[in-house]
Amino acid sequence: TALADFEANVRNLVSSVEDDYWELYFQYRNRDSVLAGRDSALQTWRKVNALYTVGSKGGEAENEAQARDQYYLFRGLVEQALSQLYTSEAQLRYVLGLATTDGRLIRPAEEPTIAHVNFNWWDVHTESMVRSVELRRQKFRIKQRELELVAARNFLLPRLDAVGRYRWTGLGDELIDPDGYGFNPDSPTGDLPGSNAWSTLTDGNFQEWQLGLQASLPIGCRRELSAVRNAQLTLARDRAILQDLELAISHELSEAIRQLDLSYKLAETNFNRRRAAADEVRAVEVSFDAGVATLDLVLDAQRRLAEAESDFFRAVVDYNLALKDIELRKGSLLEYDGVYLAEGPWPGKAYFDARLRARERDAGIFLTS
Repeated sequence: TALADFEANVRNLVSSVEDDYWELYFQYRNRDSVLAGRDSALQTWRKVNALYTVGSKGGEAENEAQARDQYYLFRGLVEQALSQLYTSEAQLRYVLGLATTDGRLIRPAEEPTIAHVNFNWWDVHTESMVRSVELRRQKFRIKQRELELVAARNFLLPRLDAVGRYRWTGLGDELIDPDGYGFNPDSPTGDLPGSNAWSTLTDGNFQEWQLGLQASLPIGCRRELSAVRNAQLTLARDRAILQDLELAISHELSEAIRQLDLSYKLAETNFNRRRAAADEVRAVEVSFDAGVATLDLVLDAQRRLAEAESDFFRAVVDYNLALKDIELRKGSLLEYDGVYLAEGPWPGKAYFDARLRARERDAGIFLTS
């Protein structure tokens, strides 16, 4: 499961980077939208202020104040958008592990896609069931629980061990005595100043060996059966967790596809709305210059144009984030973003041990219980 955890951490990092990247892109576009609205409001204010100065029609005091209010409204929005842009840029720097500032400003270079992408539900659902790192990690755990259950059942079987022992024995009055001699039961004790166990051990005068068979059979098997039952319950729990994960991934994938369709439709709608708002601004400005339309219509049209442009880029960014979420749910986000994980060669001892374990498995006898 360590490899699955590593892959999940890398995937989550890539997902966070992409989220912050597109959020920073939107903040740039949002600032451009309110900046264009501020410039339009400034031009309108200057035009009305010129009429107010000469006392012409359309330059009434209320019109001049209204145009000035619109300008400062957009000016505040520009300042707020710039602050949000700096915040998003700092968040992206944090995720990338960069310093909070280095005299430069990150600006996204890649434009979001606006192509309509359709996914076949059965294909992406099958891919998610196979490639999802959470499911693979849980399957590894289930395999571990199955092996633990096999090991627990093995303790119910009789056990027969071959035992053997060979050793040298040291005897003496003292453990280590430089003036003593090795123990000799045939000599009169009065002839020896003292026996030395270390000298007896190194001389090898007393050696013994033992060979035999040791058999054990559990009676009642209460402890062994409880271990088997615990392994069975743990395995059942992990299998239930796997089913819940599969259900959760299916729902998350379905929600991501719904969000993808919604974002694309909103992008289309807001694009048409932006075009209509731009046409309205041009028409109302011409009517205002001709003295037909009032100033509040011009200012209202400028506000709605800025809102429509900001909403359009918000929908486009959400559409690209939905594409990312689908790749995330079906386990192909790393390939989608051009990130590949590779494992280098293992030490030679690992290959030797692997071959040795393979030979042991081939020579073993499979027992079913």
